[in-house]
Amino acid sequence: MFKNFAGYDEFFYQVSYSVVVVDDGSTDGSSQMISKNFPQVYLLQGDGNFWWSGAVNMGSKYAIETLKTDYILLWNDDIYLDDQYFANLASIIKDDDSRQIYGSYIYEYPDKNKIWATGGYFNKFLGIRKTHRNTANDFNNQWFTGMGTVIPSNIVIELNYWDAANFPQYHGDVDFTLRAFKKGIKLIAKPGLKLWNKVEYSSFIARKTWKDYIRSLRIIQSRYNIKKEALFLRKHSVTPLWIVYFSFRQAKYLISFINNKYFKA
Repeated sequence: MFKNFAGYDEFFYQVSYSVVVVDDGSTDGSSQMISKNFPQVYLLQGDGNFWWSGAVNMGSKYAIETLKTDYILLWNDDIYLDDQYFANLASIIKDDDSRQIYGSYIYEYPDKNKIWATGGYFNKFLGIRKTHRNTANDFNNQWFTGMGTVIPSNIVIELNYWDAANFPQYHGDVDFTLRAFKKGIKLIAKPGLKLWNKVEYSSFIARKTWKDYIRSLRIIQSRYNIKKEALFLRKHSVTPLWIVYFSFRQAKYLISFINNKYFKA
């Protein structure tokens, strides 16, 4: 949660940050550990079926309706932040007009210089989704991932939160920010918001067995889920040419799997 108060010189110290954690049915003692060691955290309980979008919706609604927050900052458990991240964030939202979404510069952990994402572009005619991996697209974004993304609460309400029904895990973050872009909301990546992401833990990806490959096309926690990817492309594309891009991506994934299975030690 962010509360935006007046002031400049001491602005950072006048910003209130609250942490909301949604424990969606974990069985590893996470809730007990958080309650014991971090009593200041607002801990909410899910039923084990929320996935990413449902958990974000629960946490965001609590922050907006109960804590009366001005901003929502999406966070991941596999990211590391620059020491000046929150000081820079406070400076950014000081001059915000509440009609902009801010994204972070996300680097690959532990490489301090290799950019993983600074936002992305979506071709609505061909259905091609491109990730920006350089510093030249601060103001040329149509979507952001769900890590280190700062969203004014009024925009979250305007878009009716995240689409947990259609995109419970993957595509939920991109769908939300792409819908915002279509409404004329600016998506701006800020180099001062610097994160590192452990990309190898970001999705279930088949490596060696055909059983895993078939499973990766069906389970919710895989970015290669056929139904969800097709649904996303069909929703945001204005021509049926998305089918060509969809087929290309699936073929590329299959070739990568075969290469890993038969040609890599």
